[in-house]
Amino acid sequence: MNTNFEEKVRQILRRHGFKVTRLKLKDTRPDIGEIDAVAYNRDVKILLVVDAKSPKANLSLEELRKGMYKSEKWYEKLFKKVDWVQENVEFVLRKLEVCNCEVKCFGEFIVTSFPVYVRQELTPFIVTLEEFELNIEKH
Repeated sequence: MNTNFEEKVRQILRRHGFKVTRLKLKDTRPDIGEIDAVAYNRDVKILLVVDAKSPKANLSLEELRKGMYKSEKWYEKLFKKVDWVQENVEFVLRKLEVCNCEVKCFGEFIVTSFPVYVRQELTPFIVTLEEFELNIEKH
């Protein structure tokens, strides 16, 4: 876990008008784990669930294969976190101190400290820090 990288992700969200918090293990269920950032933007009424990943850089073929497998597991875990947030949206909004707000849509990202190889269908969800900021600017 790289808390500096996680904080960079949260700073990007704040810079773009999101109210942001981190959900610790005590806030969720053990099978969900920590959520590095949940973020709400009042203007567009979007609630984002974001995991920050800072894996070791190793470009050997074996590590690339492992990385693709890991990225699929990351996404499976993120999907469970998004489901949990949707089921517990009122609790999450209270943690963000934005009660009585409407959520029109949910979004999810895994933000990585450097590019990783992923299956094509996961590329919109697993992005670098730079790609993440570009996506956030669109909202």
